[in-house]
Amino acid sequence: MEIVVDKNADGPPSGKPVNLEVRGENIDSLIVLSETIRSYIKNLDIAGIEELKADIQLGKPELLIHIDREAARRYELSTYSIASALRTSVFGKEISKFKDGEDEYPIVVKLDDKYRNNVEGLLNQKITFRNPANGQLVQVPVSAVADIEYSSTYSSIKRKDKNRVLTIYSNVLDGYNANEIVAQLKEKCWIFLCRMGLPMPLQDNRNSRLKIWDF
Repeated sequence: MEIVVDKNADGPPSGKPVNLEVRGENIDSLIVLSETIRSYIKNLDIAGIEELKADIQLGKPELLIHIDREAARRYELSTYSIASALRTSVFGKEISKFKDGEDEYPIVVKLDDKYRNNVEGLLNQKITFRNPANGQLVQVPVSAVADIEYSSTYSSIKRKDKNRVLTIYSNVLDGYNANEIVAQLKEKCWIFLCRMGLPMPLQDNRNSRLKIWDF
């Protein structure tokens, strides 16, 4: 795992003036550590930091659909057919193209919004397929072969150099110098590591970053 404290490079603005990156593979550890660091720095009350935020959203609503494989086998319905029907209903599926002169427009089929945004409507839709045993067309409602679970997750995780990355960032208030704030953050991160009993970082003066490895 690695922590990088840095300010944005000189040139056109591409993000927040202050960035602190926590890198590693274990997402649960990254979330816990990033929140611990954010709380630690917030309590330091360093002048000039507007507000520290993390680029990950926790508690994001999620709807899990569990396929009953036994029921699907009884209906001779594949899990791919079930997943494909749900994906088409929600996200749509391109079935053809309409050409107008030199322009082409995709023709996409999907459920109307009043059904697409309705869980009951999604579960009540019928999957139409040809029974391989007798060749007849069969319709099976999704609810007969699947059930749902309401859950929560986190937003998408960025990657950098093949590692997962969580970023803690902030604007700098008027009248304060971002370089000076970054320097203070580096010093405080050293203290944080000592208190946590974590391996000491390496100072890379070439790119002005503080790196903490292998913890």
